Amino acid sequence: MRINTLLPKSLKDNFINEIKKFGGDSYDINNSNWVFYDIHEINSKTKIGDFIFKESGLDESIFEKIYKETSNIIKSEIEDSFKDSRY
Repeated sequence: MRINTLLPKSLKDNFINEIKKFGGDSYDINNSNWVFYDIHEINSKTKIGDFIFKESGLDESIFEKIYKETSNIIKSEIEDSFKDSRY
């Protein structure tokens, strides 16, 4: 079974740990061929980029939307942590 997951690099380790915890043998990443592709590899004219944008039908704008929303969440969390630490 082939699975493609697109997420920010900051969530990579968390995602992998969740798969290990709940996925059982079906998603054993130590004995499979899991590969991390950064956004530059995806956006470049490579096989993975072609697959994502041509074969899967995903629009390139989805990556920008995910990036912006994730950045805003992270910025907000950082700002909140500074507010909490001042008092």
